[in-house]
Amino acid sequence: MTLLIAGGSGLLGTELVRRAVAAGHPTAATYATRPGGTPEVAWHHLDLRNPSSGAAVVAELSPRVIINASSGGADWAVTAEGPIRLAIAAAKAGSRMIQVSSDAVFSGKTRVHYDEHCRPDPITPYGAAKAAAETVLLVHSDAVVARTSLIIGDGQSGHERTVHELATGTREGVLFTDDFRCPVHVSDLAAALLELAWGDTTGIHHLGGSQAISRHVPCQVHLFAFCGVL
Repeated sequence: MTLLIAGGSGLLGTELVRRAVAAGHPTAATYATRPGGTPEVAWHHLDLRNPSSGAAVVAELSPRVIINASSGGADWAVTAEGPIRLAIAAAKAGSRMIQVSSDAVFSGKTRVHYDEHCRPDPITPYGAAKAAAETVLLVHSDAVVARTSLIIGDGQSGHERTVHELATGTREGVLFTDDFRCPVHVSDLAAALLELAWGDTTGIHHLGGSQAISRHVPCQVHLFAFCGVL
């Protein structure tokens, strides 16, 4: 087995699976609630809350590369602890690992620009969980942490739906003018992750979009820029 995509039924995972299959890579993928719709891959249930689940899947498949695109929000067991256990299993199996992280590991309070050398200073439970998961680098010498930003995808992402619903009045809520992110299209992000997967680089890499914008007004001078251009 060449490639294992954890969280293969999500927005990013689905695009990773599609691209991997199109490129001819033998691919397996995991799901938490229901398998994805790509029949060319082998689907395996993975519960990142279960300490033995990830190790069992990795031991069964012995993948060359694992990309963890799973999303557990602020659930510490899934977002923080799960990737560490998966990285330990990957190291034991000799599998390379790509851990998808987030610009939410930064507060935006202390700097204008953030690069790969900046220390995380999260201010949300989700950001704290993602920052904790980045310690995969301590347990796996052949791991990569790929920090990204808001993932968009032709109206398919939750971020896009939220903005559209607020704009049309079908949802109640607010958008902040001082929260600036660097949105990235899911297809561009998936391509970059697969490039990292088949390379030999390690450590932290920023894979954000080229423009920092707020979800309230897309064209303003940015206050918080996550530096990482695809």
